[in-house]
Amino acid sequence: MGRSQQIYLIDDDDDLRFTIGLSLKHAGLDVREFASADEALPAVLAATPGAIFLDYRIEGMSAEEFVSRVKQHTETIPIVLLTGTHNVADLAKQMGVFDWLGKPFDLDELVARAQKALSHGR
Repeated sequence: MGRSQQIYLIDDDDDLRFTIGLSLKHAGLDVREFASADEALPAVLAATPGAIFLDYRIEGMSAEEFVSRVKQHTETIPIVLLTGTHNVADLAKQMGVFDWLGKPFDLDELVARAQKALSHGR
């Protein structure tokens, strides 16, 4: 089965998740929100989203473990790391993610990255 065009948004900050989700939805994108990687993983394994936006500092399962487990399932889902961490480019490369976005970020840039991730590999 191919990838859907749905974006899975994983962030434990309720306010930020709401703001990001709303921005993506206003851009006409289909978004499913999760408060933790533990909650999102079964959904990723059951269906193949078009892209995943993942907060680096998330409660529960670490971002590194989540990315590793998703990649064991499929290499085709573009994962965009959301982070306020320095040396983000090195971190993203090390984790093997598709792209990254440093916090704070511009919401228009967020939408552009989402569209880029969804169009990747189609």
